Amino acid sequence: MVHFPTPGGAASLRVAEGRTIPLLILDTAGRSDIDDHIVLHADSGLGTIRSRWCAIKDITDVALILESLSPTSMALLIAFDLEEHSSIIDQILLAEGLALRAGRPGDVISRTMDRPTMTVEIPRGEFYEVWQRMYPNLIAKRLRREGFKPIEAKDRASMHITKLREMLDLRNAGRRK
Repeated sequence: MVHFPTPGGAASLRVAEGRTIPLLILDTAGRSDIDDHIVLHADSGLGTIRSRWCAIKDITDVALILESLSPTSMALLIAFDLEEHSSIIDQILLAEGLALRAGRPGDVISRTMDRPTMTVEIPRGEFYEVWQRMYPNLIAKRLRREGFKPIEAKDRASMHITKLREMLDLRNAGRRK
């Protein structure tokens, strides 16, 4: 299992067709095999990678499992805290992709620009439908803790998600021109 440091461990990257996909800097300290794998895929752009989402820790977290089938085989589990990383999960699902860069604790995007970056297609699959129900509830729960009444929290959660997705759409539209 690998983690990505925050803040500064996630950003956006433009790729094919002008889509903006999330970029994660993975903490690969002591995992030269992951470093090598990212370099190989970044350099060649080739390979077959299967992905799937799963729940961990009694559904307080989710993980994205990436299973590389070629040119080398490797399995990678990236853990996401639902509270902290919900917007990143949403971006991955909407973009249907993810970029990975090897890093160390404390790394930030601006200091890793020269490192290889591996791009992975992440089809939405069945988890997308589950996420469409789960994401508004996560935001509403956070708003209730901040003092909003349940109905107001639900409405504000819906508005929050709509605004975030609109901003992402605007960024993508501007880059396609």
